[in-house]
Amino acid sequence: TIGADTWPELESSGGGFIVDNADVDVLTERIRTLISDTASLNEAGQSGRTWMFEKMHPNQLIERFEALYHKTAGRPPA
Repeated sequence: TIGADTWPELESSGGGFIVDNADVDVLTERIRTLISDTASLNEAGQSGRTWMFEKMHPNQLIERFEALYHKTAGRPPA
């Protein structure tokens, strides 16, 4: 739902859908769509998986944390 701390990542990954947390009707319709449209469900799953391997792979995380560390410490990477 909108407001969860990970919704921007979920939305950008293409691996899911975002709904307003108070809109049960929209949530119900989205779930029904996923159940009935397996091609879209599989596509969303593949998009989410691809996003995870590209953005959250351990090597990517290490590089991002190292860059953050160097920026915070005020030192360029060695």
